[in-house]
Amino acid sequence: MNRLLISATLLLFFLCSCNSKYGFRDVSSFKIDSAALKANEPIEVIYASGGPDYNSKAAYFYHYMVVSQQTGDTINLLSPFVIVKPSEDNRLFNFIPYHSTSGKMLMRSMVTEMGADATNLPDVDSLVLPEPKQVVVNHDFEAMSNNQHRWTIGFLGTVRDGSPVKQ
Repeated sequence: MNRLLISATLLLFFLCSCNSKYGFRDVSSFKIDSAALKANEPIEVIYASGGPDYNSKAAYFYHYMVVSQQTGDTINLLSPFVIVKPSEDNRLFNFIPYHSTSGKMLMRSMVTEMGADATNLPDVDSLVLPEPKQVVVNHDFEAMSNNQHRWTIGFLGTVRDGSPVKQ
């Protein structure tokens, strides 16, 4: 009986001491600069926070660090969609501003891909995008969310023929 009690106590202690590798910060703690990147600007992803789940309801933003292929500036990008692990072949994208028509089209497309009935969705012009109040912070790389680079909100996408626009 004593062994069972000790084992149960140790198991409980172990389970309680296991913290999730992800936490959240309020979006308001970041100074958002909507002019940090231009629409369709080519960017390279150098960091992705990941997150605790697929975020199908766009309840929070994922954190990316990207480098503008035009200016060389490093920018923090908040986006409601996740790229689990950017690879060498999958790191170049175009920036799509969050509240732009292109951003609304992308959000509508993603929601449809997640199973929503497109006939029940509003048209692009009247689509209201969610306004997540939280940002995923990866505790293993917490310093990445505490940097001096500018912050913006948008999507990672591709323009025209499926490859990032080179300018």
